[in-house]
Amino acid sequence: MANGVFIKISFPSSVNTFARGINDSGAITGTHSDSANQWHGFVRDPSGTYTSFDAPDAGSQSSGTTPTAINASGEIAGFYQDSSGMFHGFVRDPSGNITEFDTPGGTVIDNPWPFINADGSVIGCYIDVNFVIHGFLRDALGNITAIVAPNSTSTVAYGINDRGAIVGEAIGHAGAGFRRDASGKFFKISAPPPNNGTIPVSLNLKTITGSYYDVNGGVHGFVQ
Repeated sequence: MANGVFIKISFPSSVNTFARGINDSGAITGTHSDSANQWHGFVRDPSGTYTSFDAPDAGSQSSGTTPTAINASGEIAGFYQDSSGMFHGFVRDPSGNITEFDTPGGTVIDNPWPFINADGSVIGCYIDVNFVIHGFLRDALGNITAIVAPNSTSTVAYGINDRGAIVGEAIGHAGAGFRRDASGKFFKISAPPPNNGTIPVSLNLKTITGSYYDVNGGVHGFVQ
């Protein structure tokens, strides 16, 4: 907390608890496992009350439901694994209603994690039938747009801000990252040369942060 107090987050009667996302009001979302090694999602409100939830089609045993981000309104995004081991996306509204989704082009994947911004737009990645990774944007109405950076062999979307700008990695494009504005226009992001790759992973309304590789294989953070 801001005053330095450390508070343990542990879902009641769970075996393990992982906190994965927090919003500005202090609501926290994450996963907890039970004695059968099944993973469930949870949300902990600012008063400390826990609520467990599962995507309707989540599998049992080592699979389950994994929330990864929560926005200011209490909407939660994440992924779940079904009984056959396939991953899919979901959005949970503040009333607890869960909408599962895949993209028209393929199956949502679990890495990188889906992220949700203030207006309920979700970004993440999917893999198509040719095993190529693409980013996606799912707007608040459920419309899904593929994020494909120009001249890339695969596109990985990592972060979205509250204006709808997206950053990520354009694999195969000379090691460059990208920023995509809300209109769909792409901009190249690259650390000063020489470098061996730039990976923007997060942005707010003003700045972008991430990492880049130098020519000796070292990894450094950056802010732009």
